[in-house]
Amino acid sequence: MPLARPVVSALLLCDLIIREEGTHKASLIGIVRSISAPRFPANLGELWVYPMVTDAEGEYRLRLDLVRLQDLSIRVESPGLYNLHLLANERLIGTRTFNVVQSLEDF
Repeated sequence: MPLARPVVSALLLCDLIIREEGTHKASLIGIVRSISAPRFPANLGELWVYPMVTDAEGEYRLRLDLVRLQDLSIRVESPGLYNLHLLANERLIGTRTFNVVQSLEDF
């Protein structure tokens, strides 16, 4: 019988993930749907990714790719829609779309 393949039921971007020591429950702080950057190409700073993966058996090598939808570039060169791709053993198992917008710089 073949092993079950991973299923992603959530793929969230957030400012911080805190894991409670006793229960090991995760608290997601500042869930992100849009990201602002003052300049491009942009450095998005520190973001955390919370993937909820179920039904996986065995070992998997996970990889995250950030892809600009306009031209499939993997860098944040300009504002627009981006996809975060989660791959398990080089197979796409989940995506999350988010918007990167230009913000005004603080002077």
